[in-house]
Amino acid sequence: MSQLSKTASAALAALVVSGAAAVVPLLGPGSDADSADPAGGGSVRPVASTPATPSAGRASTPADVASGLSARLETPAARRVALFLGDVPALHPSGGTSRSFACRAAAGLGWTCAVRSRPVGQARYPASLRADVVVVVLSTQDDARTVTATLDALPAALRGARTVLLAPVAVSLTTAQAARLAAVRQLAVERGSEVVDPVASHWITAQNRHTYLSGDGTLPTTAGIAYVAQLLAAALR
Repeated sequence: MSQLSKTASAALAALVVSGAAAVVPLLGPGSDADSADPAGGGSVRPVASTPATPSAGRASTPADVASGLSARLETPAARRVALFLGDVPALHPSGGTSRSFACRAAAGLGWTCAVRSRPVGQARYPASLRADVVVVVLSTQDDARTVTATLDALPAALRGARTVLLAPVAVSLTTAQAARLAAVRQLAVERGSEVVDPVASHWITAQNRHTYLSGDGTLPTTAGIAYVAQLLAAALR
């Protein structure tokens, strides 16, 4: 072979090697070669990366830093918190508040549930209390004055939370109870709160009351807890 042919062959071989190197996937800083698809599909599994350094060799990520990155990437977003305020017996059924229709509704929405009694006299809720939604569960004796006192007792951190006033879960209201609820509705307009009215929405009717309410109509039955929880979750959603 002539000297010219040998020179041309060497140049061609160099071009082939260079081209092969150009198509090797670049995994980037912080990625490992074994992250690539072993089947040769070319996909790369996402891994935590660190900024490239100007040094010739790639610096490995310290174990504690890598662990922190992994935990931050895998931790789910904080769950919403629903705070239910009230002293009605339905919030404290046998077995604890987690079995109440309130916490069952929160669970159905994937929210965290908290239940607190109303403050007595000049008592106030702790400043550390936090929630995304505050639900004031009304009794048939509540009026605009008692609801105002409950809202005014909220710590500053909860003043911007969504506030919902849940009217009594009953078949119907007496004339006096309806008048008190009308005043509560007006207060809700003034305070920027929402009102959920089970009576007006016909949650409990003469036809289903014996299935969903106790004989005296004051407590939901086991079936009633699940039923009211489902309707309340839909209203809060």
